[in-house]
Amino acid sequence: MGNLLFSPSGRIGSSDFQKGALILIVLAIILSLPGVLGLPEGISTVIELLGIVLIWCWIALWIKRYHDAGKSGWMSLIPIILYIVIFIGVIFGYAGNEIGQLMAAATDPDAAAEAEAAFDAKTGGIAFLAISAVISAVIALGFNAMIKSDPDDNQFGPAT
Repeated sequence: MGNLLFSPSGRIGSSDFQKGALILIVLAIILSLPGVLGLPEGISTVIELLGIVLIWCWIALWIKRYHDAGKSGWMSLIPIILYIVIFIGVIFGYAGNEIGQLMAAATDPDAAAEAEAAFDAKTGGIAFLAISAVISAVIALGFNAMIKSDPDDNQFGPAT
């Protein structure tokens, strides 16, 4: 497990990549729950630091998957950047909708009640967790399917 998630050296096949991606998605959800549920600040800080470790694990996992295809580890930036761009787009889309609701609430008392209901932090946080998990899974499975393993030994190690 340690080599799968922490070391960028070597190669991993499609099924090992899927196992690692599933582990990381589940861990990200678990680590995000305390922040969504509003736990004390100290706990949130520790969890944010653990989140940085998960980023490294994703990078190591992607590098090994691209190594399996005989490609440079730098190719791992493609799915990672795609995730960031899609997630930021979702955040701005969500924030834009909420800003529109706030503007409507400023002029219409009925809209104010709707805006308050829409701003439930726990619901929004859980929605972001779900969206993040789905985006991660779609990108991981999609790119994993597109990366064809090198059936022979290559410069990164023996065939998987």
